[in-house]
This record gives sequence, structure tokens and C-alpha cells, in this order.
Amino acid sequence: METADNNRDFYQRSMYYGTMLGIVWSIMYILFFTGISSMTGLLACFSLFVASPFIAMSFAKKYRKEECNDIMNFRKAWIFLFYMYVCAGMFSAFVSFIYLRFIDNGTFFMSMQEILKAGAELPGTDEAMKQQIQAALEALASITPGNFVWQLLSNNMFNTSVLPLIIALFVRKNNLNN
Repeated sequence: METADNNRDFYQRSMYYGTMLGIVWSIMYILFFTGISSMTGLLACFSLFVASPFIAMSFAKKYRKEECNDIMNFRKAWIFLFYMYVCAGMFSAFVSFIYLRFIDNGTFFMSMQEILKAGAELPGTDEAMKQQIQAALEALASITPGNFVWQLLSNNMFNTSVLPLIIALFVRKNNLNN
């Protein structure tokens, strides 16, 4: 029975920290959506993007220190981080969908179209580049918030398959002397 309680606590804490990481990702995405034409917003978004693996690592280390007597093998660290990333991906996708569907009203996609149109009108843009920009504009016109969020979720799941393996190398601690 104690093992079941430990497993339940393990997964609950992983989901808790995943939700916290999902909040960070949600802020990052909203900064990207709102700051597409603002260098400050994009810089803040990029900063959170770079910091997010370190945030995930600090959450896992905090769990290791508080709940595992500062000992966590690689497998347990990987599973903890994997579930944390799954929860973060799901949470941020949900928040992104809500934002794009009900709050943004197409502003993000219109800003992207304006940026592409401005790029096509730059002096020195060759005909091949203009055709590529026109194809991108047509593709962008057909994207819905739901499709866009599915792509974000797909990218998040790819990150979930790679980053926890790498971060677990830094989180694991097999004995107190390590």
C-alpha cells in the first residue's frame, strides 16, 4: 500500500510541476502571439524558451531534494520529467487554444500576414522569394487556431520525447556522495 501511495504522490507531484512549467510555456506563447511585432515581446518569449529546460530541471531537483532524500536514479528522473513535460504541453496547448480562439480574434495571424507582405515588398526581393512568400501567405490564410494549436502540441510532444532524457542526466543523483 505504501508503494501505491508513493507512486500516486510521484505522479501528482510530476503533474503539479508540469502545470507550473505549463504556466511558463503559456506565458511564453502568449508573449509570442502578442509580441510578434514587438522586439521586446519576442525577446521575453525567447528568454523563456531558453530558460524552460532549466526551469524543468530545477523543479525535478526540488522534488528530488524534498521527496526523495536527494537520491533519484536516471529512470525515475526521466519518468518524472516525461510526465512533467506531458502535463506542461497539454496545459500550454489548452491555454493557447483559449487565447487564439476567444481572445486574440485573429490578430496574431493578421500580424504574421502583414510581416510576410512587408517582406515581399522589400527592395531587392527576387521573384522566387516573392513566390515563396505568396505560398506562405496562402498557407497562413487556411490555418485555424485549432490547427495551429495541434502543431504546437505536436512540437511539445517532440520536446517531451527528447528533453527529459537530456535533463534527467543532470537531475539524477544515485547516492549522497554524487
